[in-house]
Amino acid sequence: MRLILAGGRYLPPRLAEIASARIDDGSVIAVRDDVARLAERLTERQMEVLRLIARGQSNKEIARALDLTPSTVKTHVAQVLTCLGAANRTDAAIKARLLDLV
Repeated sequence: MRLILAGGRYLPPRLAEIASARIDDGSVIAVRDDVARLAERLTERQMEVLRLIARGQSNKEIARALDLTPSTVKTHVAQVLTCLGAANRTDAAIKARLLDLV
């Protein structure tokens, strides 16, 4: 708890083992390269939307911040998810951080 309260991140030992094993066999690196290639297809507006998703903003908040309609934001979010191969907004934010996009 102290680690988390101090702003650190906790990774359970078993997850660390799995991540380490995946890095050793190169599969994580291959996935990262695949996602990076897909991310290159994002437009500047989609990158703006992705940055705001990574900050935890809702579609309505993003729409207000970028002066767009919520349905336009929804379209951009869908394209971001597709380009990153993400299952949801959280997955997209994680992948974006791993790729240093945000």
